[in-house]
Amino acid sequence: MTVLSPRGTLLAAAALELAAALIAYAGLTRRPARAAGRPSITATWWSNALLWSSKPRRRVYLALWVPNGLVVGCEAPGRSAAAAAGRAVPGLHA
Repeated sequence: MTVLSPRGTLLAAAALELAAALIAYAGLTRRPARAAGRPSITATWWSNALLWSSKPRRRVYLALWVPNGLVVGCEAPGRSAAAAAGRAVPGLHA
């Protein structure tokens, strides 16, 4: 079922992108930064320890991380082998 032509789809996408930009521009106000300067290594480690301290949150991080790792792991050997053999790899621009 075709709802929009290719041209109509691109025009709709452009209109939605423009609407999103206008909403973001009109809705965002200037405000000061939350913290001044660069956080220390200690603050970064403390924040990471706090984030990883929750067991349910660790499970969510794992659930988000594993699928991406599997996709990259599946694609990497084929791409590197084809590139080493000098063959064109779809989607890979040198």
